[in-house]
Amino acid sequence: MSVRREQDKVYVGSVGFEIRFDLVDADYTALDLSTFSYGWVEVTKPGGTTTTWALTKDESTTTGRVVYATTTSADFNVAGWYQLIPYIVFSDGDQIYGTEQRLKVSALFG
Repeated sequence: MSVRREQDKVYVGSVGFEIRFDLVDADYTALDLSTFSYGWVEVTKPGGTTTTWALTKDESTTTGRVVYATTTSADFNVAGWYQLIPYIVFSDGDQIYGTEQRLKVSALFG
C-alpha cells in the first residue's frame, strides 16, 4: 500500500486533511475492494503516543482501490514524524495490512 497526500505540507492543527492509501499488492496490481468492510490506520505520533483513525472507501475512484482517513483537530496536535500503518478487513473476514508510511507534520509557526 502506498500513501498519497493531496498537498505538500501538513501543519499542526490541520483539519479535514485526507490521507489516501492507494491499495496495490507487491507487483502494483490494484486490490479488489468490492468486499471492503472496514479499516483503520494505526498511528504513532512523535513521542510514542498511539491512536487509530477510521478508513473510508473512496467510491468515486474508477479503480475502487483507494481508502482514506480524514483528520480532526486532535489528530495532528504535535509537530514531527507520524508513523501510519493501514489495516483493511473484508466482509469474508480476510484482513490485510500495509507497510508503514511516514508523514511529517510541521509546526504552524517557527
